[in-house]
Amino acid sequence: MNPSVRLGGLWGLFCSLLVLTVSAAPPERLPVETFFKNPERASMSLSADGRYITALAPFNGRMNAFIVDTQAVSGSWLTGFKDENVASVSWINEERLMIRLEGTGRPEMATALFTVKKDGSELRAIVEPAGRSAVFRYTQVLDLLPANPDEILVINNERDANYPDVYRLRVTRPGKLMHMRNPGDITSWITDRQGGVRLGTAVSIDGLQTSVRYRRTERVEWTTLATFGIDEPSWSPLGFDVDNETLLVISDHEEDRGALYRYDPNAKRFLERIFGGYKVSADGVIFSGKRDKVVGVAKSDDYHDGIHWIEPYYAELQRELDAAFPGQRVVFAPAGRNGTGPSDRAERRFLVTAFSSDEPPSYHLLDSETFQMTLVSKSRPWIERDNMATVQPIEFTARDGRRITGYLTLPPGRGEKNHPLVLHPHGGPWARDDYRFNPELQYFANRGFAVLQVNFRGSAGLGREHMMAGRKQFGLTMQDDLIDGVKWAIAEGYADPARVGVYGASYGGYATMVALTKTPEMFQWGINYVGVVDLIEHINWYKDDVDRETAYNYWVEMVGDPKDPTEAAMLREHSPILFVDRIKVPLFLIHGTQDFQVAVEQTFMLQRALDAAKVPYSINIRKDEGHGYRKEENVIELYKEFDTFLAPFMPN
Repeated sequence: MNPSVRLGGLWGLFCSLLVLTVSAAPPERLPVETFFKNPERASMSLSADGRYITALAPFNGRMNAFIVDTQAVSGSWLTGFKDENVASVSWINEERLMIRLEGTGRPEMATALFTVKKDGSELRAIVEPAGRSAVFRYTQVLDLLPANPDEILVINNERDANYPDVYRLRVTRPGKLMHMRNPGDITSWITDRQGGVRLGTAVSIDGLQTSVRYRRTERVEWTTLATFGIDEPSWSPLGFDVDNETLLVISDHEEDRGALYRYDPNAKRFLERIFGGYKVSADGVIFSGKRDKVVGVAKSDDYHDGIHWIEPYYAELQRELDAAFPGQRVVFAPAGRNGTGPSDRAERRFLVTAFSSDEPPSYHLLDSETFQMTLVSKSRPWIERDNMATVQPIEFTARDGRRITGYLTLPPGRGEKNHPLVLHPHGGPWARDDYRFNPELQYFANRGFAVLQVNFRGSAGLGREHMMAGRKQFGLTMQDDLIDGVKWAIAEGYADPARVGVYGASYGGYATMVALTKTPEMFQWGINYVGVVDLIEHINWYKDDVDRETAYNYWVEMVGDPKDPTEAAMLREHSPILFVDRIKVPLFLIHGTQDFQVAVEQTFMLQRALDAAKVPYSINIRKDEGHGYRKEENVIELYKEFDTFLAPFMPN
């Protein structure tokens, strides 16, 4: 193996069909559009026969679905939506594709599904877009049922918001038939290799226990394989192995981070340990439809994610591809059970994605027999790597001795020391920062800022103990980790202590407001993007919504109980809205009124408190956005306002 890279070909086709424009040599301070206009290409996929490539691309100001016939060297649009972005395009069968639209209030819970033939005809809604009142009524694909080209299995929560049922959905017209009524507490379902619904994960209504439900066939009653408390070692099923009986599961019962095992559900015991290790998590499996077996394990450590290949063929191919793209992360995978995805069914043609922290993804078509590789497209061809910043993994010791990891981005061409710094806490908080190209980091770096990202305690993906160390620590040790990160950056000489700002979204917005009210002397400015400011109001907002009872109980357990006098006092003490008089620096607020994760009333309450305290602020409120802006024109306008707001703090 030694794949050679050939440019042109499909790259030229995409350029001509989509009227690609490449920016001229960028100025020292690049336009906002360079970072935040829609990518030219995203989410590419290959048909089972390897002839067609689908992608998302900008059209009508939104990301729409596009298809290329690589034999006829022709392409066409599959959709032309003007209001919402297409979230994904995927193959249902040899002739028809599924289109999923983003939801405004919660993009990850999009409800609208369409199907379309590969020639672009017969675009039909099989699940109509939901209005605002129904944003938490969702339909999600469960199984494409490769043996049945006319139907798919979906989950839908219209009957019970917390516990969805399973339906059969026709792929050519609206209409669904109940396939499996929820027995009462299952929140997610898993099918076997023939499409039988035989696994489910159940969450108790108080949110404190998770159980794994199983049945040997669809005709027998459910049994409980295991039940776990919120802070106990646990395991979660990924699916059935090739025998259609043994389960593939991720468990942390032997160590703090999850490892991949085979599990016998009938004997209720673990079998073979497939992959796992110290400071490495198993995150999923890579299945080859051609070989009909698991060939790799998705993995992650403190800083990076990747694939541990079990099958030597793919491990060798990975080594060759890594050598062909030095300094980049190279991603490929075989087609799965339905024969479509990153490769064709025969695994001769692979779509290969290459990227790094300073270079956006590029997409390549690899012929695994000739080892010739063609550049299909770059996601952001106007980005010049020489102008971008490299993200560096870092670690430091918090004040109580805990090891904390994260990332530091330094502005290119300005040396390593004494930079204005942006503390950028992530959202969630039960999430984590990761290592890939991030337009927002590059925007700040291009403006001359260093950016510090901290995977503070409470962050997910770094082991159960690290996540649970954040339990009921909003504004306390979770915030201390962020502040200790800033102190580390100052002590190491990376940051100028007189030029530090803070910017975050969702939980990051909350952490921003805590930073400005609890440690106001450290910061020169702050940007709060869809952040919580009143913890009691936010938790009770979940309580008042019957659709989110389990979410309410989870927040009570992980953050605090407003009904408990002691915990209510703690929640008030760490609600920044009560301390806005301490803010002495410029503040920028951002929120979409269709936000169903953090109520826009949080920002309106903050406005009223700031006005009463006579604290000046800037604000951007959008009625057509939700929890994070998605529409290109709104995103570009927002970051142009960032430019104005940050101008006094940008270095020359």
